[in-house]
This record gives sequence, C-alpha cells and structure tokens, in this order.
Amino acid sequence: MEDRRDRLRALGELLRRLRKDAGLTGKDLALRAGVAQPTISRIETGQLLPVPETVDRLVEALGLDEVGRGGVGCSARAAAR
Repeated sequence: MEDRRDRLRALGELLRRLRKDAGLTGKDLALRAGVAQPTISRIETGQLLPVPETVDRLVEALGLDEVGRGGVGCSARAAAR
C-alpha cells in the first residue's frame, strides 16, 4: 500500500513532468504562479504538500485543460491523505 510519502513523490513527479512538457524551468513556473522557486523544488521532490491555493496557481500557470487540472487536483488530494 502506498504511504503518504509515495503519494507526495508521485504528485511532485507529475508536476515536474507537466512543467518540463510546458518547456518551463522551475524558476519560470515559480514566476508565473507567484510562488518562490524553492517551493516548486520542494513540491517536485515530494518534500512539500502544496495548499489548494498553490495547486490552483500551478495548474493555471501551466495552462492545463480541465483533464490536466483534475489529474493534478486528484493527486494533490490523495497526497494529503
């Protein structure tokens, strides 16, 4: 069974993949989302669970469609359990 740490890592890996697919650096995403670059790094490495507001900022900054938004939101909720 997955533990919380595994779910945090999975969320981070998903966000990193989406960021790279968008052609953005961690710094670029941080600027677009209005968060600090170390926050992006900590999320992507599974060290930080973003609050819902940060998740919303990230999906907006990544320009995700409804399916992408739902996938990130679902991963974030799972990581919080």
